[in-house]
Amino acid sequence: MTNNIKAGLVFEALGLRTEGQCPIQSHICDMFEANEYSDVKSLVADLQQAHWAAGSFNLIYNWEVEEALSRPEWRESIDKALDAYQDATGETFSISTLSDTLIMAIDWVSNDLSYLVESVRYWLVTESGDSLDPSPDQYLFTTEQDALDHVSEGIETRVAYIVQHSPQSVSEDELEALQEQEAQLFTVEEV
Repeated sequence: MTNNIKAGLVFEALGLRTEGQCPIQSHICDMFEANEYSDVKSLVADLQQAHWAAGSFNLIYNWEVEEALSRPEWRESIDKALDAYQDATGETFSISTLSDTLIMAIDWVSNDLSYLVESVRYWLVTESGDSLDPSPDQYLFTTEQDALDHVSEGIETRVAYIVQHSPQSVSEDELEALQEQEAQLFTVEEV
């Protein structure tokens, strides 16, 4: 069973939601964070097709553009994005207005972000509270080992809690049965 994947899980797995992140990238992540996708390829396609002119980034009013341009961290990010564009294409972006630089930078960073998202493999861990949990927790990892470690730690934590709060001692057979029971509440799938 494949679950929908929130873009925010992908951004978090890639370490894109950190302090001091590029403000353009942060803005793009904010715009897409709550969106759900049937797979990572759909998120990549959405990022590749997103453009300022289509209103994808919610900077549609002049005051929003001017506000972004007034922040030093945005101006620095714009410079870096334009340098990356020039390095990748060998072309120099001709500037007619300052707002054009912001638009170009946002579109370039979105495209660059799509390639980053696409270049990584992902494993989705679904963790249910019980067998009837209607909305299990989801965690996304960029290595299968990290996903399996999360599952192992989750099973170990749950079983330890049950054993600690049991009024009777738990036999080895009961412990094994508990581990199997808790393991059924976790799924790992490559997405």
